[in-house]
Amino acid sequence: NILETQDQLNQYWHSYSTMIKNQWDFVLNSVDFSRDRNIEIIDYGCGQGLASILILDKHLNKIENYSKIILVEPSKIALDRAKHIMHCYLSKEKVETVNKKLDNILYDDIKTSKNAIKIHLFSNILDIDDFSTIDLFNKIIKNKGVHHILAVSHDRDFNGGAVRLKDFYNIFIDEKNHTLFTIKKYKIEKFNAGDNQAIYFYISLEV
Repeated sequence: NILETQDQLNQYWHSYSTMIKNQWDFVLNSVDFSRDRNIEIIDYGCGQGLASILILDKHLNKIENYSKIILVEPSKIALDRAKHIMHCYLSKEKVETVNKKLDNILYDDIKTSKNAIKIHLFSNILDIDDFSTIDLFNKIIKNKGVHHILAVSHDRDFNGGAVRLKDFYNIFIDEKNHTLFTIKKYKIEKFNAGDNQAIYFYISLEV
C-alpha cells in the first residue's frame, strides 16, 4: 500500500530497514563505482530513500562524483522524507522528485545527461505486480550513455514475486534487444539476507 502517515513511515522503517540494509550490503559489495564520475541515480519506488542512502554511504568519500539523484515514489509523505534525507548528502539542486506510480512516469521525468553514468536502483519494487516492466524498459533505454541497473527483492513465488524481477532482467539480456544497446556485464543471483532469501541482478550496458 502507499504509505500516508508519519506513523506508517516509522513503522515501515522499524520493520524493514534492517532487512533492506542486509540486501543492499550484499548487492553493493558485488559492484564498484569508485572510478565513475558524473553519476546520476534514479531510485524507482524509493520509499524513504533507503537504497539511495546505502549507496551514498558506501561511496561517501566520492560524494562529489554524484551530479543528480531522481527519486520516484507514489507516496508524497515518503517522497518528502526521502528528499530531505538526500539534502543531507547532496545540495538541494541535485535532488529531483517524481511523485508518481511507475506506470505514470514519463521519459522527461527520468531524463538524464548523455555524459552521465546512470545508476538505476530497484529496491523491493520489481516484485510488485502493478506496473508494466516493458514500458519501464522502453523509457530507461531512451537515455543515451552508460547505465548500471541494480535490483533486489525477496525471492518469493506469489503475488508477483521473483518471477517479475527475472522477467525484467531477461528483457535486457534478450539478444533481440541488443541492437538497441551494448550489454557489458550481467549477473543474477540468489542469496541469504539475514533471515530471508533474496534475489538480485546487476546489468551494465551502453545505449
